[in-house]
Amino acid sequence: MEDIRELSLKIGNFVEGFIVYNLNIADKHSSLYVTNNYSIENYRKVYDEEKTKEIVETIKKIDIDSWDQSYFNDDYNVDGKHWSVALKKYSGLKESNGINEYPQTFEVLIKLFEDLQN
Repeated sequence: MEDIRELSLKIGNFVEGFIVYNLNIADKHSSLYVTNNYSIENYRKVYDEEKTKEIVETIKKIDIDSWDQSYFNDDYNVDGKHWSVALKKYSGLKESNGINEYPQTFEVLIKLFEDLQN
């Protein structure tokens, strides 16, 4: 299923806690794992080949490879929203992170993970 193997997002802050999304992509299926460090409830869902192809196409449109390594808004970096993304491919690893500052397609990434939980 293309070059993409895994996509992870950690987002939150030190007061409210962090949510971690891990999306693993195999040849004919994908799996989403969601954990929250302030909750004992974890979420897991497996997607079939057709849905996995849709997921990969969405990830390609988000174009994480074009993101900068870091995004920071110095005004609110203590109590702000921290995030980090890792996109693992056979061809390498792309990582990006930030505090209160986001790449243009970040909201599309958030929507992807939210939609996958429904």
